[in-house]
Amino acid sequence: MEKLVREVMHRGVVTCETLNTVKEVARMIVDFDVHAVVVLDEMAEACGIITKTDVMRKYGQDTTKITAEQAMTPHVICVKGDCTVAEAAATMLNKRVHQLVVIKGEPAGRRPVGIISVTDIIKEIANRLKAPERSPIDARRDTDREVDG
Repeated sequence: MEKLVREVMHRGVVTCETLNTVKEVARMIVDFDVHAVVVLDEMAEACGIITKTDVMRKYGQDTTKITAEQAMTPHVICVKGDCTVAEAAATMLNKRVHQLVVIKGEPAGRRPVGIISVTDIIKEIANRLKAPERSPIDARRDTDREVDG
């Protein structure tokens, strides 16, 4: 059975408001060790996202005077938790993004409840492909059977 986004996403979201500064967002990224901060509007709904790359683009500028709204990628791409991981992966590839904001959906609107990233999907791929490890003794027994045969 295909896993759902809610099963592999990071629960909880680091958020900021549109008027937070890029310097404040940079501090959040460092303090919470995340790749992106979701920007919320006055209704507490996702209206943008600021990634590490977005912050890095502001290097050399006065980040105390640049707001999150000015630096964010608007029109954040969202998915619901009951979306499949395969659907989320396809969305990331098609939209060329590294993370999607997971929202509750109606009637909560675009209120973020988590984030799913490329890294989360790669971890899921690695976990799905894990074969049970065999001990070297079991491997030798298999070889002995083939020889004795």
